[in-house]
Amino acid sequence: MNLSVQTQLREIGLQLDADVYPHLFNDGVVAPAGSVIDVQFVGAENDHESGSTYRSTTGSRQRATGWQGQTGKSRASDPPASPGCERLQSHYLEQLDEIVAVYPQTTFWFQSNGLWLWVEGAVLPGLTRRATFLIAVPYSRGMKVKAWAFWSTALGHQWIGPRHTNAIDGSICAFNPADGTWKEGGNLTRLIDLYTLWVFRQLHAEVEGWWPGRQTAQYAFERLSECNDNEWCGCRFDAPRYGECCKQTDCEADRFTIAMEFIGGFLKFKPRRPPAAIVSVLANGSSPPEILRYKYSEALIATSHHRPVRILI
Repeated sequence: MNLSVQTQLREIGLQLDADVYPHLFNDGVVAPAGSVIDVQFVGAENDHESGSTYRSTTGSRQRATGWQGQTGKSRASDPPASPGCERLQSHYLEQLDEIVAVYPQTTFWFQSNGLWLWVEGAVLPGLTRRATFLIAVPYSRGMKVKAWAFWSTALGHQWIGPRHTNAIDGSICAFNPADGTWKEGGNLTRLIDLYTLWVFRQLHAEVEGWWPGRQTAQYAFERLSECNDNEWCGCRFDAPRYGECCKQTDCEADRFTIAMEFIGGFLKFKPRRPPAAIVSVLANGSSPPEILRYKYSEALIATSHHRPVRILI
């Protein structure tokens, strides 16, 4: 990472840690609050991330130059939705134009029970790797949108995790669902923006050694294993720094007991990692697994035969 990229990484990280949220531009470029980036390079600014990650507001965006709306042609052959899914299907499909306008490197797979998105983003100008998201968007009520993130280079793809990923499948945990940051039927572009900020935080933790901004870490063993003293404690939203909050109590707790609570209770004695069918999409160019109507897990997903639709602009 060159000095200019790392300098910007540090600046944005300090802002996030102080609850000052960055600007997000087309192609998933994160920039310091108050900065100006050449829109000829990264496209129009995205205001979806304005304010707190827990209380984001929604703003307008301009379309990226060259967008010609090819998704309309693809939708004519979409498989019909399962009974009871039509409303969510229509709602999500209406958002595809906006997604591609803001994240031009997007691929869709259409299935009867849901939609898969392959989305790429730059994260920072000059960064030598890109973020790739594989996102499952079910049409059934009560089924959560799930996403996995990877770093992509000419050499391949590397999963981003396991910190702040969900048990057991290693999917992105970008916010606490209880805070209402994003809800079923919400704006998908805004959701991808939240994923992009999550990837930025992951990059910051990798390069600078600490997680910038508020986080959720409710298990003592998780905090001891992952949190630094200077990070915000994850026990509650308004907690002070970990070193001033739960660190002493966590250290004094019985290690076996708190390990069993986290490894046995939360992780079910299984490692956090993406299902093989998800990894295969990145590694082998396979089609994503079928999104089942009621639930999906590695034991239940089968390989989809739907071919991807590449959106060209």
